[in-house]
Amino acid sequence: MITNWNEEELIRWIGTDSQPLKPKSRDYYKVAFRYYSQFRNMGAKQLIDEVDEEFQGSRRQRGRVKAQILSYYNWLQQRITQSSSVTYLGAILGFYHSNNFKIEFERREYPRSKPVTSRKFVSPEDVGRLLGSSLNIRNQAIIMSLYQSGMDISTLLNLNIEDVVNKENRIPSGRVMITTERLKTPDWEYRTFLGVQTMEYVKGYLKTRRQLKLKSPLFLNNYTHPNPYFRSNKRSRRASTTEIQQTFRHLVVRAGFFSKSELKEHYRINPMGTHALRESFGKIATNHKMNQNLIDYFMGHKTPYSGVYSNQSDSELERAYSELEPFLSVDLN
Repeated sequence: MITNWNEEELIRWIGTDSQPLKPKSRDYYKVAFRYYSQFRNMGAKQLIDEVDEEFQGSRRQRGRVKAQILSYYNWLQQRITQSSSVTYLGAILGFYHSNNFKIEFERREYPRSKPVTSRKFVSPEDVGRLLGSSLNIRNQAIIMSLYQSGMDISTLLNLNIEDVVNKENRIPSGRVMITTERLKTPDWEYRTFLGVQTMEYVKGYLKTRRQLKLKSPLFLNNYTHPNPYFRSNKRSRRASTTEIQQTFRHLVVRAGFFSKSELKEHYRINPMGTHALRESFGKIATNHKMNQNLIDYFMGHKTPYSGVYSNQSDSELERAYSELEPFLSVDLN
C-alpha cells in the first residue's frame, strides 16, 4: 500500500516536509508507519476511523485496536531486532496519540527491549586481550588506568597532567598516587594509585603529545578532521566519556569477546566496558582479603568511617596498594 504523507492524520503526527514535528525521528516514524500500514492493509484515515468507531462503543467492546498493535509488534520481531521493534511500536502509539486516541497498556503488557546489562568480570588475561585489540596507546593507557586504579571513567578523564607528575614536575617511572574526587561525590577527596604498568602506558602516550602543560587534560580526544590543513581547538579538547564508551564497544568486538551484531542487539551497556574494569578492581581486591572500607576508599566511595583511611599516611596507603598490585598486573608477553 502506497502511503500518502499529505493525509491530515499523518501531518498531525509528523508534520510536513518543511515543518516536521521531530526532524531527527521523522524517518524512523515513516518506516514504522509503512510497516504498520502494510501489516494492517489500511491507510492513516482508515486506521483512525477504526479506532474512533471503537472508542464510541462501550468500554467492554474496546481492545481490538490494542490487540492489533500487539500483533504488529510480534510481526515486527520476525523481521527486525527487538530493540527496533519496541521503537516502532512506540512510534505507532504516538501516531494514535497525535490524533487524540491514547492506546493504554498496563505496565506488564507493554513490550520492552530487555538487553542484557550484567557486567562481566575482567581478568588480567582479558585486559591483555583488550590491550592487544588496540594499536592506540591512548586507549591502552586508559584501559590500564581504569583496571589498576578503580576510578570511574568520568573521574579518570577529569585528571590533568599535573595529577601524575612528581614534585619536580616530571612524570615518574613507577607507581603514582592520585589525589582526586569523583564528580558524583563532590567535596569528597580520596587517594588511589596508577600502577607501575599503567604508568608505562601513560608515559608512552604523553610522549606522543606535542605540548605538555600541567593544566592540560591527561587524556585528549582522538578527533581528526578529514582535511589535514584544518586547525581547530577540538584537537586539544579533553576526551569525553561518550567517545571512550564507544571506543570500548569497538575494542571488545575486535578482541573477540562479542560479535558486533550480538553486542548491538543484546547489550545496551557494554558488559566489558569501562565500568566492568572498575568493578573488577573491586572484586580482585575483595578476593584477596583487602578491607572493604579500604576498597571503597580506593574506588572513591564515601566510607562509613572516612577518617580511618583519609587520615592514613601516603606510605600506609601505598603499602596496602602494593600488596594488591601484583594481582592487577597483566602479562604483556
